[in-house]
Amino acid sequence: MDERIMITLSVKELRTIIREEVEAALEQQPSNKHDLPAILTRLQVMDLMHVSGPTLQKYLEMPGFPIFRKNKLLVETEALLKWIRENSCN
Repeated sequence: MDERIMITLSVKELRTIIREEVEAALEQQPSNKHDLPAILTRLQVMDLMHVSGPTLQKYLEMPGFPIFRKNKLLVETEALLKWIRENSCN
């Protein structure tokens, strides 16, 4: 059974609720590079870059992409962030 209630809020109250929820969500996200691990796995790189596996594979084939291998694909976080800065369109 889908229960519903009606709540009346002022615009100020609604803004306060939204601001609190956004702040709580942002606290769960890495705020800067220091919150990330030093070495990223394939899945972490895909998540950080918001790309699919095939798209990441295209990046991996590009000259200069910062790959560090030790039995599996690993990428150094600092090098990846630098590569992104240097290769992104401004």
